Formats: sequence, C-alpha cells, structure tokens
Amino acid sequence: MSPPDPTDPIAARDHAVARLQCPVCAGMLVPDLDSAGDPFAPILCLDCERSYGWSHGVLDLVPTDQRPPARQRNHALTGPPVPFYRFFEQSLSTQAYADTDAEDQLYHLLDWLDYRPGEPVLLLGCGEGEAMRLLGEACGDSLLVAMDDDLKELVAARSAQVRAGLPGVFVRCDLDRPPLRPGTFSAVMHFGVLHSLPDAQLHLKRLSEGLPPGTRLVGVCLARSTLEHVARSQKALEGQSGFRFVPMDDLARTLVRGGWARFRHEQPSNWMARFQARKPG
Repeated sequence: MSPPDPTDPIAARDHAVARLQCPVCAGMLVPDLDSAGDPFAPILCLDCERSYGWSHGVLDLVPTDQRPPARQRNHALTGPPVPFYRFFEQSLSTQAYADTDAEDQLYHLLDWLDYRPGEPVLLLGCGEGEAMRLLGEACGDSLLVAMDDDLKELVAARSAQVRAGLPGVFVRCDLDRPPLRPGTFSAVMHFGVLHSLPDAQLHLKRLSEGLPPGTRLVGVCLARSTLEHVARSQKALEGQSGFRFVPMDDLARTLVRGGWARFRHEQPSNWMARFQARKPG
C-alpha cells in the first residue's frame, strides 16, 4: 500500500480504515461506497454488515450495544487528580528530575521509535493530544492514527490537531483490544495506558501477535519504583484507584518470552518508566 497524502482527508481515512478491523467479528472495514467522497462516510463491515459512524471527526469503533471497559484516567501526585500527561509533568518536576520535562521524554520516545519517513504510526492512548501533536510535527508526511476509549478527549485532541494544521485520524475503541488488522503497523507508541489495563502483560502479548516482524513499540506508563518508600506509596494508591504500577523487570521477562525480541526501559522519575520493545525480523 503506497503512502497516503496525510493532508488529503479522504486518502488518510481510506488508508487508516484499511488498517482496522471490525471489533465485533474482525471483518474487513470499508467506507460506504454511496458516500465515499465524504471524509466522514459511514464505515461498514463487509462480514457482519455493522455500520460505524463519526462523531465530530472521530471514527467511533465502539458498537452501539457495547461500551469499552472503564479505566482510571485521572492521577494524583500533588494536589487534585489530573490527566496522565499533567501527572507525568508533575512526576518530573521533583528536585531529582528538575532537568527534564514531559516534552523531553516524548522526544526520547520518538528517538527510540526509530521512525522511518513515510511509514504509518499508531498512537495508543491519545488523551488530550500532547503526544499526537509531537507526532504530527515530527512525522507529518506519514499516516498517523490515534486511538483512545474516551470520545470527549479524542474530539478535543482532534480539534487541536486540526487547528495546528497537523495530520491525524482519530479512533475511539477498546484500548485493551485495539481493532487492528494483523501486520499493518510497524511503529507503535503506547502513551499512558498500560498501567490502567486489566493485565499489561497479556495486552502486550496479544498486541505482539497482530504486529508484523520488525515492529518497534515504545511507551510511557506508571512503573513500580525500586525505592522502598515510593513503592509503599504506590501500593497505597493502587488500593484507591483502578490502575497498577507496572513492575518493569517482570514485564521485560514476560515480553521476551511472549514474542518480543528484546525489551528495555528507563525510569525518568520514581513514578514513571519509558519502555521499548522490538519484534524479531
């Protein structure tokens, strides 16, 4: 499949939809031919004949009779709960880490992603769109697809992307089981989601099974600290919230056994880790 012109909304839509599958039956998705010239034409499944629509420019791949599982979206470190990106910024503003910030960390992830000009990039976890903005600025000649399970945040993120003149297709779905056609994305960024899923290790194993050889996966998540007093605070927070702090060493061992060729991580703060995994090939 030749690279689309990311500034052409119909071409970007068609190339994005060709990389997705029906979340109900895993069937092929296509734009409704009767209105294919409309960038927001209904998206049809050729197998089970379900139809999926758009909400304020966001493709909604959550069936009307289903809802994505609820997950914790707000985090508290100092002061009231805030979205993940703000929590990330707070965790980096402590004295020990005052020489870095969240945007620096995003650029580290982009370096780890080993982006190849023109290749499609998938973002899992869009939130308010900070990571998508960076991808749009750095990878603007590529098809960019952002997935999240919160429609309100996706709409806000897309609006910001459009105002900035940056490319991107935005999709609402169940992030624990993203509706991806096998073999269609080889560059994936996972931002602020892993710690809020029921089983991080199982999720990444399933994700690996649908990604092509040579895929690069990078991400940021809440991570179990190696400092005992911080780990105690994290354990207390786990009892009050819907997320867990991911033990990165255990995750590394599981992923290497589960099909990833290698795994590495660094912790830019006591609360966070950025990680990279690659598939053989």
